[in-house]
Amino acid sequence: MLIDTLVPLATDRGQSRRPERRARPAAIVRRRRILQAGGWRGINIGPLDVPCRLTRAELAVHARRMGRIGMILPDIDDGRRGMVDAALDRAFAPYLSCGVARFDAACWIVRAQAG
Repeated sequence: MLIDTLVPLATDRGQSRRPERRARPAAIVRRRRILQAGGWRGINIGPLDVPCRLTRAELAVHARRMGRIGMILPDIDDGRRGMVDAALDRAFAPYLSCGVARFDAACWIVRAQAG
């Protein structure tokens, strides 16, 4: 049995594709150990870029729900939330063209065979 798992980490097309910047090596080692402990063998973990596109509305939802912003936004007052919303919209504006953001999702593909 072969498993393929994608772990998306969105990045911009213009950024360098240096694999060492994609994830901490310790995280990869941890995932490998988990699979080994579960009896998987032939474990191969490598980078994979997946072309993605989000409409302006989808990008707004994504930007407000992901990462640290997604964790703190629900707990801040309306005034501050409005400031954060405006800042997010300004920050992502350069990535929109004709109402669509196109980017590569920097992922990890994990392949392994059941032991």
